[in-house]
Amino acid sequence: GTTRFKLPQTVSYSEEDVKLAHYIFAEDLPPDEPLVQTMMEVYSRKTLWSLCPDSCVHADVITALACHLTLDELWRDADRGKRVCFLPTEFQDLVMNCGMTPTIALEAFRTKFLSKALNCRKVCLPMQDTMDDGGIHWFLAIILVD
Repeated sequence: GTTRFKLPQTVSYSEEDVKLAHYIFAEDLPPDEPLVQTMMEVYSRKTLWSLCPDSCVHADVITALACHLTLDELWRDADRGKRVCFLPTEFQDLVMNCGMTPTIALEAFRTKFLSKALNCRKVCLPMQDTMDDGGIHWFLAIILVD
């Protein structure tokens, strides 16, 4: 199939990796086909297309990374004390656009992302800003908790 996605040439890939990338980013296959399912979410081909060059990264991709990093952080060592906590993109929306206080918004994500919230030494919060040309820019706010 046709695709705008190109694998970086600085890394060597197995034949299976190349086939998988072509399948995920094929533009002639159904865009709404679910391709990734985690314990928390399902991500479609169309969502993953946002990883193609010259595309705006979809909020769900950033949230998927936050889920992955949260699980990775929890699996490293359950008893190691303070950890880095990662929030999903929806947190900003709840606080900025839905009128929730940060405390109430944190409760909405406690189970998925913040089971050890009181032990966070850093909180990573993806934030979105609208550019003058109408485009969207993502940045990461890092909150140090002492």
